[in-house]
Parts: sequence; C-alpha cells; structure tokens
Amino acid sequence: MDGTKLDGMSDSGDGVPTQQHQQQQVEGMPDGWDISTAPGWGMDGKKLHGMSDGGGGVAIDSWCLTREDFIFLRADVKKAIASGQIRPTEEDNFDVADDKIGPNMYTVCAQYVQPLTQKAGSMSWALMRNPEGLKCDLFITHGWIEGIFELIDKVVYSWPVGNKAAYCRVFSNPKNLDIESLIRIPRESPFAKSLESATHMLVVPNQSTSIYSRLWCVYEAYLAFSMDRVILTATAPIKRRVLRCLAWQCLFFVMGVMADRSLDELQSLYELPAMMLLGFLSKPVHMCKGPDNWWCPKFPLLLAINSFGMFVASGSLGRILAEAALESGAATERWLSWSLIFFAYFLLSEVDRVRAIQQIEEASCLSRGFTSVQNGYVEVIRHVFTSSGMSQRAARICCCRQLQVCDACPGNRVIRNVCPV
Repeated sequence: MDGTKLDGMSDSGDGVPTQQHQQQQVEGMPDGWDISTAPGWGMDGKKLHGMSDGGGGVAIDSWCLTREDFIFLRADVKKAIASGQIRPTEEDNFDVADDKIGPNMYTVCAQYVQPLTQKAGSMSWALMRNPEGLKCDLFITHGWIEGIFELIDKVVYSWPVGNKAAYCRVFSNPKNLDIESLIRIPRESPFAKSLESATHMLVVPNQSTSIYSRLWCVYEAYLAFSMDRVILTATAPIKRRVLRCLAWQCLFFVMGVMADRSLDELQSLYELPAMMLLGFLSKPVHMCKGPDNWWCPKFPLLLAINSFGMFVASGSLGRILAEAALESGAATERWLSWSLIFFAYFLLSEVDRVRAIQQIEEASCLSRGFTSVQNGYVEVIRHVFTSSGMSQRAARICCCRQLQVCDACPGNRVIRNVCPV
C-alpha cells in the first residue's frame, strides 16, 4: 500500500482499525466473526483497490490470500450452505450434503462472495481478509465450473512448499466494482500483473470440463509459458486411497510373518536377493499403466511387486526380530537394517502408486471436452500437463523436441529416488 490513509484506519497509517471501526465490524459481521476474521471489514473497497479518483491502494499483485484463508473459506462456505445462505439453483442443483464437490464457483460468487464483500465495503474477499495486501508468489488458474470444495481441497493439498500468498481470480478481484475496467487491456490486468510476480502457477482441473475451454485460462497458460513459470497440476487429497491400499499391504504383512515361520534356515537365505530383485523390477514396471478397465487396478505389475515385496520383507523382518531377541550380533543387525529398508521401500512405493493414479485422473480432467487450440504454446503446455503432471522450462523444451516427459512429476518419489538397488 502507499501512504494514503484508508477509511477506518488509524491516523498513524499502520493499518490498525480505530475503535469505531472495530465496533462497526462487530455490528455488521456475520455471526461468529470478529476483527481478526476480516481486518478489512468496513474499509472503502474502491480506495483499497486503488480504483478511486485519488488512486493509491494496495498493489494489484498483492490482492492475495493464504493457504489458511482457503481453509477458513471452506469451513465458512460449509456453514453458509447449512444455514441456507447458499442454495441449489436450476443451473447448479448441487447436493447440500455433499462435502467433496459442493456448489460451483458461479453459485458461490453470486450467493456468498458478492453479498458478503458488498456488506464489508465492496473490496475483494482476499483484501477483506488481508487489507494490507500480500505479495503474490502463486497464481491459481481454474475454470469456475468446479465445485468450491473441489477447488479448495486441491489447492490446499497441492500448495507448493515455500509459497506464501496466492492470486485466485474469484476471491482476489472485487466483484462489486468495475471489473471490466481492470481487464480491458489483458496484459495490464490483475491476472497478468499477479502472474508477473508469481514464481509458480497452480492449475486446478475439475470433473466437469477442461479449464482450457475458457479463453482466459488459455491466455493465462500462454503468459505462464512465455514467463517461464513453474506450472503444477493440483490434485485431490489421497489420504483415503492411501489408507485403503495400505490396509491390503497390512494383509500381506501378516501373511509374510506367518509364512516365514515355516521356512528353514537355507530358504531364508534367498530373502535378501528376492527383495533386491523386486526392488529393481519396481523401477521399470511403474511405466506400465495397464488396461483401462474397471476390473483391473492401475499399474497392476507395480501392485503385484509391492504386495509380494511386502510379503517377503515382513517375513524376513519378523524372523530377524525373533532372532535378535535371543541373541544380538553384527550379522543380525545388518539383516535387520536390510529388512527395514525394503519394508519401508515397498510400503512407500505403494503410496507412490496411489499418487500416480491420482495424477492420471487429474490429467484426464484437463483433457475432458478439450478439442484443440490454434496457439501452439498452449498445446505444448497441455500436453506436458497430461503427460507429467507439471510444466517447467526443461519439460517444455523436451516436449518441443519430441522427447518423452511422462512420469516426470514429483509423484513417483520413492521409485525415482529411494530405490536401494
């Protein structure tokens, strides 16, 4: 912000609301809110966004919100749905009990963001929460047709480490002011200015259609490409999937411990070579996605190797722990170390398999309903997204030179970095 004093701010210009301003906030805010919930409440939105005759205000590339703001927003939207403030419409007949997708962004903007921010002073939702402004280092691009919970869950889960503040058009732009004047010149719009400041772009796919059916998303992709920004594909949380898959691995763990009791000492000598062989095979087979049939799990060969590897490693681990209880020695400690390494490897390899499945689904969302575009840059970006889950300068150069970039994303962490063979 510049040195201009905004309505509701103290004479010192430090951004601390006056006592009168605090009382207005308490009186006009939704139930349960206070000064800490919306520090910008009651300020002049035009002045805050620098759209008044006097200019000034918060810099365009600072109309941002934090990861914690998204988490708060999810809870508040859920409360608004429960209270009836956000209702299904003919265009968006969402399930009020749904906690996974939720109402789309058009509905949320019309029934929640606009009425709330108009009452607050006509600023954006982001500046209502952060009236001092936050310098943008993450740009979020989305298609508006996605559900609010779908958007927030993917953004929160995929938020890049080290980034502090994100520009997200539905929450960063002042919906009750003259937005047309802000986007009249695309290269000078809040989108472009925020992308200049950002180091990363986060692309949020949705289950309805490709975001690149929207012209603005195509333009944002072009700008990110030309500015050499790191572009990431947001994915939904995989906690439930991971727990379900690990439950199966626990079954093989129990089977391995029980089966190893029947092995003699000679047979147990083959456990380490077997684990090393399985660890080696897990590197190439992760490229085999398998048939796209409902009855066949994705990456079936990797699933088989992880399961059998868990079976062998758990059996070896159980036997060595039993021996260590009776006697300890250097040989026993070495065997124990190897068993623990492979036990952890196959467990984490299964987590990576789940990550890869989720990335395939997000890539299909980016291509859903997508035909083609005339702009070759955008086509390159889309291809890199659907192949690898991310786009950065090196990946785009590889794609332009017709080199394969599949599975280049950070999802296969164990397979790429942790394999001990």
